[in-house]
Amino acid sequence: MPPSNEPDFWPKEIALKVVSPKVNLTAAATQLQARTKGVLAADIFEEAGRSSGEVTLKFTIRAVPIGYREDVLFVHHGQQQVYPAQIEAACFFYDGSFHNDSRVKETMYSASDQDDFVRGLTMALHSVETTSLLQSLVARMNELRPQSGPNA
Repeated sequence: MPPSNEPDFWPKEIALKVVSPKVNLTAAATQLQARTKGVLAADIFEEAGRSSGEVTLKFTIRAVPIGYREDVLFVHHGQQQVYPAQIEAACFFYDGSFHNDSRVKETMYSASDQDDFVRGLTMALHSVETTSLLQSLVARMNELRPQSGPNA
């Protein structure tokens, strides 16, 4: 064991709790299904670029009873090195307005590590664009349910 007065040369972010973007997307998909009691679901599709060495993860929201599915965001990273990762989502499209986060570059959020990725994913899933889509799909699904109560 090294002496206690020896400096620690490694960053504190190097820990066994770090997970890949795919694991975080899977957790988000599981949470969506639980939050909506199965009314909505999300799928993660992985595509590996043959020559580019890049992996693309596609996060798709689906509402099966109405036959609807939409790609909400894409994550791009290397095949072996999952960070940095870029999140491509409608809320990051550059519209000429000021963005509070310098990691947003025109159409993508660049995440250098897991903490950055979680921040960017949260921004995308909490965005006006995603919230509007989810509420619209729930409303459409509710139209299919039999109404109960005095106004039915």
